[in-house]
Amino acid sequence: MSARRYNYSEIDELNRILTVERELVLKTQENYRILKEKFLEISRENENLKIDRKKLLEGEESREKLQELETRSDELIKKMKQSNEEREVRYEKFKVDTIEELQNVYRKELQDQNQQIEKLREDRRDLIKENDELLEKIVGLNTEIDDFKRKEKGKEVDMRMKFDQKLRELVLSNDKRTSPSLNLQIQKINSESDQASEINILKLKNDQFMKENLELELKFRYDEREFSRKLGQLEQQFSVRISEFEKLCEQKDMEIEDLKSHLETSEKVQESLKMYERNLQIEEEHRERLEMEVKSLYEKLQKSGEEKEEFEKNLKLERDKLEISLVSMKKKLEMTPEAPENVEKLRKELRESERRRQSEKEKYQKIILELKDALKRLEKNYRDAVGRLQETIPHF
Repeated sequence: MSARRYNYSEIDELNRILTVERELVLKTQENYRILKEKFLEISRENENLKIDRKKLLEGEESREKLQELETRSDELIKKMKQSNEEREVRYEKFKVDTIEELQNVYRKELQDQNQQIEKLREDRRDLIKENDELLEKIVGLNTEIDDFKRKEKGKEVDMRMKFDQKLRELVLSNDKRTSPSLNLQIQKINSESDQASEINILKLKNDQFMKENLELELKFRYDEREFSRKLGQLEQQFSVRISEFEKLCEQKDMEIEDLKSHLETSEKVQESLKMYERNLQIEEEHRERLEMEVKSLYEKLQKSGEEKEEFEKNLKLERDKLEISLVSMKKKLEMTPEAPENVEKLRKELRESERRRQSEKEKYQKIILELKDALKRLEKNYRDAVGRLQETIPHF
């Protein structure tokens, strides 16, 4: 009875062992399947890592090209700095040799203009004073001519009245003197026919007296015409003098207008000089602002270069670490269950590293473009400033 119980216990134990072994076999098969899947996945990841490693090698070539590009960029920047320094030297030399000399010329020209303006103003005051004196003289001459005409007209009237009075007196005196004697003589002659010759003599005397009277009247008429002629000559001479005075006044007016024109031109020259000085100051401020901008870009470029070197150094360290991790991962691939996670992590780190490298490269290229644009703007503004100065110099 005990033997049978013992046999049953042994059978149960064997069944339990078989069951455990079966479970172990199933679990082993399941683990094998999982490991096989992981192995296939890790193999694929390994292929991807090989591809990534190839890309890294290509990236190494790209870095070499980038390094060459950076070397060329450094040389270009060095040349640009040297060119900028030479341009600064030329600009300073131009400023010292040309602008200051031009300012001195303008100042001397302005001083001469001011002296000329002051002289023109004094001439204008003298001309105005002389013009006023001429006007006073003209007024005085007009007054004198009016007085002379009035006096001469009065003299003419007095002479006419005196001549008429004298003529009447002569006629009356002659009539009084000759008429009675002639009548008596005629009567006597009539009474005495032998005295006919005396009558003829008296007639001749009467004719002679009438002739003298006529000559006296003709002389008076001649004197009157001579006086009118002289008066006309005086009026003509006065008209000529008045015309000369009017021409002189017109000439003085033209000189005054010329003085005004010179004064306006001088004021325009002064305004143009002030405008030129303001433009020169604006150009100087703009140049200083561009120099500050270029200096800031140089500092950014230097800082970016330092950051790039630090980034490449870190990138190289990370790449070395990744290569070491790749080797150790291959060794631990069959025994480490977390290998796929490490592979995924490694891939993420590689992608992140590549992204940072690309970002830094774009940032560096952007800074170089900004620097080139700033230098182009500086050169353009410098050329524009020189062009404006060259246009302004002939104007003055």
